[in-house]
Amino acid sequence: SLHKLLHGLMKKVFFQLLAEFKKLGSKIIFANFNKLIICTTKKTIDDATIYCEFILNNIKQKELFSWIDITLRRFWKTLLWMDQANFGGILG
Repeated sequence: SLHKLLHGLMKKVFFQLLAEFKKLGSKIIFANFNKLIICTTKKTIDDATIYCEFILNNIKQKELFSWIDITLRRFWKTLLWMDQANFGGILG
């Protein structure tokens, strides 16, 4: 029952995190506890990088999300997404 309670709390925080991303103007493409893929609608990779850093700084300032460690890994110029196993694109 402790595992169920903890998992429920993790889901609540996760959904609040996704809502924060949406509030800041991102479109969620894929999200689970390990990976988050967003669409920024920015034209260049530099603009997308600055925007993502702004979002992360804004989220880290909130007490609820201050302990979460999010790192930027990849930027795609174009991404075709079907599901987690079927996607492809042009890396930025």
